[in-house]
Amino acid sequence: MRDQRNVTIGCRPSRTRVPVWLLAAAGTSLALLVAGCGEGAPVIDVSTESPASTVSAPSSTEPSDAVHWLDGFCGAVEGFMADNNAMQTPTSDASDGQKVIGKMLGDYAAILDKAIDRLADLPPTADTVGQAAKQTYVENYTSARDMAVSAKAQLDAASPADFGAQMHAAEALTAVQQTALSPISPSVAIMTSPELSTALASAHRCT
Repeated sequence: MRDQRNVTIGCRPSRTRVPVWLLAAAGTSLALLVAGCGEGAPVIDVSTESPASTVSAPSSTEPSDAVHWLDGFCGAVEGFMADNNAMQTPTSDASDGQKVIGKMLGDYAAILDKAIDRLADLPPTADTVGQAAKQTYVENYTSARDMAVSAKAQLDAASPADFGAQMHAAEALTAVQQTALSPISPSVAIMTSPELSTALASAHRCT
């Protein structure tokens, strides 16, 4: 008599399958189906009539194009805000105001360049509200970046003893930050778009 403790797998390729599917859908468990051959071989079976064995179409779990676009848009703005908040006053001699303010202007222009590049990397969108929101941020960041570059150039050209030039540069730095931070939040900017406002709930980078 055959030892029924053995499980025969592979005796008939047309019937022997051990597929393992790791499903991407949240809450879907690992399904293992082993079909043996030969009489008396133990079989682990999953009934197709059970609701638990129903497999959702993978496409239903894929984020939409609108969600991808929103994550990129909000991520670009979020990245700039993080860089802005991380900026620190350079350590330098208190008497060397020209160097301190000049470095801050240069650093701020650099983080604005990063934000502009992130927005430029967004895929095209046919949604006019989304495109307008993106353009608003690009224009503000670009304007602020150009202000920072201009103010730094003027400061660098001044004498280190020219405290008036340093005061002007410090005022320019404040104006640069105000310009860069002036747009409303990305989430509010796209609320008039039915598609984007619906996708907002699934966009992880938009808060």
